Amino acid sequence: MADAVTGPTFVSSDDSSYSDGSDAYANPGNKKGSGNVISFYHLPSATSVYFKAFITNFNETFASDWAQESVYGRADPIYMFKQTRRSINLAFKIPAADIKEAYENLARVQALTQFLYPTYATPDTPTGAASAIEAQTITQSPLVRLKVMNFLRKNQSSQTATNAGNYSTQCGGSNASLGALGVIESVAIDHSLAAIDGVIELGGSTVLSKIIEVNLNFSVIHEHSLGWVDKEFATPTFPYGARVTKADSAGSTAQGAPDDDTATAAVDNDGGGWLNTKRSESLERRTTRVEKRGE
Repeated sequence: MADAVTGPTFVSSDDSSYSDGSDAYANPGNKKGSGNVISFYHLPSATSVYFKAFITNFNETFASDWAQESVYGRADPIYMFKQTRRSINLAFKIPAADIKEAYENLARVQALTQFLYPTYATPDTPTGAASAIEAQTITQSPLVRLKVMNFLRKNQSSQTATNAGNYSTQCGGSNASLGALGVIESVAIDHSLAAIDGVIELGGSTVLSKIIEVNLNFSVIHEHSLGWVDKEFATPTFPYGARVTKADSAGSTAQGAPDDDTATAAVDNDGGGWLNTKRSESLERRTTRVEKRGE
């Protein structure tokens, strides 16, 4: 069972007469709008921490690294591809409805900071040694899985979603172990002590923040092959889990037409860009009507 503080279930107050609507929005479930949390999964300890928060920034950077070699008499250098890195900048605010949630928020942030440190092991003391060996060795690096709804998650080749209806079923959920693998390069925490909303004073020189702001940089470690093979991308659902279908010149889709209520994203074989089959057909019908009226 998940820990009461770091687990995925949120109860903002012990007061039964108080109900925080954001709890239902964040707690896992099958209803629309449920399970919208940020989660971290620490691989060495198999520990998870979840945040019910306002996302203030989510920026992805795909940076390609090229080796350049200048050649005498040539205007441009020769480029040799090396790798493409995916990095995330994530910022979010964690609000507290009362003292109980303020304390839990602090405990969750505390757990996140602990995920930044490696796993150590103490060597066995040799037989006959006068004292135990105090040195420790690193046995595991602090690898983490980060999940931000469907935007950042572990890519699964079994995903076959072709429209928004089954996309939410396959890419939804708040299971922290399904997050994208990577390393947290830095975490900045603002306890908002100078915020206009103030803090919650407990006495004895102890305060709790009403809002905690977190800003972190995360570098993704890809767990699958990425690249083009025989004009097909090796992992077609990378990076967001959406599977696109190819459209021929007539606009039909290779994997079947979409549902009436849901349009299917398609790629034009002739390089015409992104097509929405339903909208294209609708536009064609409207154009035909206008031409007939003109006759």
